[in-house]
Amino acid sequence: MDRQHLDDFISYELRELAWRFKLPINESVAQWCFLDSLKKAGFRVNLHRDPYQVFDVFEHAGEIHSLSAEISGEEILNGWPQQKRATPSALYDSAYIVIDRMQERFRLGKKSYSPFPYDLADPLFDDRGEKGRKVRDFLDASLLDLFEKYQEGLLVPFKNLRAPVHGPIILDQLMASDVINLKRINEAIRRWEHRESEGFLGSNYATIAFLKDGEPLDDNHVVSRSNVDDYVWGNYLLELVKLKGYPIKDYKGEEETMLEVACDRGWNILDTFSKR
Repeated sequence: MDRQHLDDFISYELRELAWRFKLPINESVAQWCFLDSLKKAGFRVNLHRDPYQVFDVFEHAGEIHSLSAEISGEEILNGWPQQKRATPSALYDSAYIVIDRMQERFRLGKKSYSPFPYDLADPLFDDRGEKGRKVRDFLDASLLDLFEKYQEGLLVPFKNLRAPVHGPIILDQLMASDVINLKRINEAIRRWEHRESEGFLGSNYATIAFLKDGEPLDDNHVVSRSNVDDYVWGNYLLELVKLKGYPIKDYKGEEETMLEVACDRGWNILDTFSKR
């Protein structure tokens, strides 16, 4: 394992965390990410004014129909009413908001001249799903690229949704303080690969003692690759919570240390019911 592997691992986990817990990202980046994903998915977008004009075509039975709609920057960030602002889920909703507006204008335009041809209903529904999924795929890929560049700097603090983007901080600090030590990590992985069919998996306590403090493991225990990932992510999450002010569940009275809890439960330490 090397630094690039750690960066890739953290970036992937952050993207999944943002989707799962609907964590807001920087609003300017979120808006750009959405519009760029629309363009990559085949829509034409007029970026010169807000609300933004979006154009598309609907092909059916040898005919090509032009579609268009507008969506404002605020609507992009808000998504549907149940979403949290500037979250990946809100951006995904906004793709369907603009597609639905296009199709509604198309339906109304058809009705103004003659009854709406119902044979178009199913093809429009299929077109909606296909294009919505395509936008989501590009959105997902774009978010991963951004998390690879900024890591936690892309996420905004709990109480400051308009905070600027900043570069990665946490992983550098964890490595500088020797909490994440690549030499110990690779020794653990080497031992695991050598004795994969033997011994007992190390407990969180034993894993932390070996990877954090360098205490030797007894001959009956090994630290697995999964233990290593849990350790890295657990330490990172606790620093992320402090940096961004995210609420976590109440673990008072637990026999385990908070680091052991974080290594064991990962992102589930976050309080998903907290209101913004």
